[in-house]
Amino acid sequence: MFEKYLFTIAALALILTTGCRGSAPHLEQNSIDDELVDRSISQRSVLTSEQLNTEYGSILDTMMRKLPGFRADTRFSCPAISLRGRPNTVPGVTEPLVYVNGVQAIDTCILSHLSSSDIARVEIYPRGFTTRPGYANSPYGLILLFMRDR
Repeated sequence: MFEKYLFTIAALALILTTGCRGSAPHLEQNSIDDELVDRSISQRSVLTSEQLNTEYGSILDTMMRKLPGFRADTRFSCPAISLRGRPNTVPGVTEPLVYVNGVQAIDTCILSHLSSSDIARVEIYPRGFTTRPGYANSPYGLILLFMRDR
C-alpha cells in the first residue's frame, strides 16, 4: 500500500517539475496571422518585437512597465498576475494561462525567467479568449509568448 502512494507522489513530483503541461501547435513567428488575431477579440494588448528590442530584464518586468492594466505581485514564489486591474487574491488559482510558442506553461514563474530580448511577440487577452487554434480559454486571461528565432 505504501509503495502505491510513494509511486503516486514521485509521479506527481515529476510532472510538476517538468515546467510545462499539454501542448498546442507550434507557431513560427512568420506564421502569425495578424488578421486572424485582430478578429479574435477586440480587447487585447500586443508587444511587438520593435517594442521589445530596447527592453531589458525579464518579460515580466517589461509587461509591468508597458501594459497599464497588467498587475503582478512578486511577493510569492511565482508572480500573482492580474490582467484586469483587480488584485489577484488567490495566487496559483486565479492566474491567466501562459503559453510559450504554443505550449502551456505550468505556472506564471516562466515570465520571471524569460528575458525580454528572447521574445519576439507577446499577446495578452484579459478576457481569456482567442480564436487562435490550440489555446484553451481561461476566465482569468491568456498570455501568449512567441520566442525569437535564433
